Amino acid sequence: MKRIVLIEADPARAFALLTTCREVATVTVAPDLLYAFTLLEWDPPDLVVVGVAVDQEDVRAFAKMVREDPALQGMPLAIIGSGSSPPPGIDFRLPAVASAKEMAEELRKILEGVHPSGLRSVQERPEPDPLATREDVLSGSLRVLSLVDLTQALAHARKTGRLRLVFRDGTMGDLMFDDGQVVHGVFSGRTGERAFARLLTESEQDRRTEFRFQPMRRREVFHQPRTINMTVQQLLLTIAVDWDEGHLPGQEAK
Repeated sequence: MKRIVLIEADPARAFALLTTCREVATVTVAPDLLYAFTLLEWDPPDLVVVGVAVDQEDVRAFAKMVREDPALQGMPLAIIGSGSSPPPGIDFRLPAVASAKEMAEELRKILEGVHPSGLRSVQERPEPDPLATREDVLSGSLRVLSLVDLTQALAHARKTGRLRLVFRDGTMGDLMFDDGQVVHGVFSGRTGERAFARLLTESEQDRRTEFRFQPMRRREVFHQPRTINMTVQQLLLTIAVDWDEGHLPGQEAK
């Protein structure tokens, strides 16, 4: 049976859509875009449906992330009730006001590749290449995802590679991930946990910071320095405790 990830934060609407979608596919409900992206990375579905309550700017950023991930090439994206035309990166627009039968029929047409508004057939989706040669598996702005959210998403998806942050003044910082764990950090003359903490502080102060994630093989990361020996949760918890106690990491000048 086909599989759908449904993004909807409103419980009542999520339940109604879930009941409708189940007529044509197995459905997993994600309350937000970050959780949905983690689901897509973990086990790509046949279709993603974005609910009406999701901010359009966030939908654009989400679609961009999906389109730039080589493992999600060709992933069909649909949105419910987005006006006359879908945001960039969205393939299908579904009516906001529709009966359960009408919505089920719309979804069936998309999944069978015969929907008249579709830009491609669902059956044409290529097999994912987990080590495609594209430079960035993820790229975007921390306005949409905080560094904490992004780190947790990469950890949950057990990603291996380099996460690079680029601040507005051109300053860059790197975090190395090995199977989802942060093993090395470099930023502004600092390494390890101090570099990670400073990156968190600076990125919270400037949410327009850009990020790029470059996938790597584990054998490539193996030869990198290991300056962080905590799990991601331990690392974030340690920094959170410092913040709660008023010890903000990296208050000294860049």
